[in-house]
Amino acid sequence: MLITFVSPHTILIMNGCCRKKVLNFCVILNHKGETIGKMVEKCLLDWGIDGILTITCNDTSSNKLAIEWLKNSTKQWKNVILEHEFLHVECSGHILNFVVHDGLEQFNDSIVRVREAVRYLRSYPSRWAKWEKCVKDENVDSNKNVCLDISNGWNSTYMMLEVAEKFEKAFQRLEDEDDGFRQYIETSNVHRNDEEDGKITMNTRDSSAEGLPETLDWARTKALLQFLEIYYGTMKKISGSCNVTSDILFHEIVTIKDTLKDIGNSMHFDLRDMSSRMFNALDKY
Repeated sequence: MLITFVSPHTILIMNGCCRKKVLNFCVILNHKGETIGKMVEKCLLDWGIDGILTITCNDTSSNKLAIEWLKNSTKQWKNVILEHEFLHVECSGHILNFVVHDGLEQFNDSIVRVREAVRYLRSYPSRWAKWEKCVKDENVDSNKNVCLDISNGWNSTYMMLEVAEKFEKAFQRLEDEDDGFRQYIETSNVHRNDEEDGKITMNTRDSSAEGLPETLDWARTKALLQFLEIYYGTMKKISGSCNVTSDILFHEIVTIKDTLKDIGNSMHFDLRDMSSRMFNALDKY
């Protein structure tokens, strides 16, 4: 039997520090937005909390409906703050995901080609002997080995590209020395996934994404890493549960915008284009 719980928390300011307190831990009957909203309302009433500024929740449709239900049911409360204008504020992590997604769309084909090259190596251990020989012959100096990403997580895509880019020459040699490499790439099938719940899907493939990684793909990978490194560092900071405050988030956004402006002055067309895309996406979200 599957039992579902809801666990409302509150953030209190005590001695200049944010403290998260668990309000309750209770069973709910279903995942309907109204059911969740009523349970949260009951917790608020039981604790005597009648002033709410914002509510943070996971990015699911039922939670969004719960927020809408709470907004309507509590708008007449005595201590309603700013008429619930900021009751539901988008999670900064989700906003960052949308921004990165908008910027990466133009380089999706290159990402897919690199991913398939890495997948070839990770699929069967027997292929590692030829790979290690290629790495040795090209004198690639790296204490890491290639890793496959999770296609709906750009942070794992960043880690995959960061390592794979160092092995560009080894991949080119593998293409010459391993007939199975080219055959695998030419016959591999990558299924089209849809974007859902704000998650990034970057394993979409069409005819333009077929083939082995080329020089242009590696050049684009290097360009991508300049952006992803910034966002990856920011995501690590804002994903922490012990030290995240609004001033840290503001500083990170300003840093990202300043960096995008600097990169936007690059002579590299792809860098300028991506910088413009991401800058506009930041303003949009």
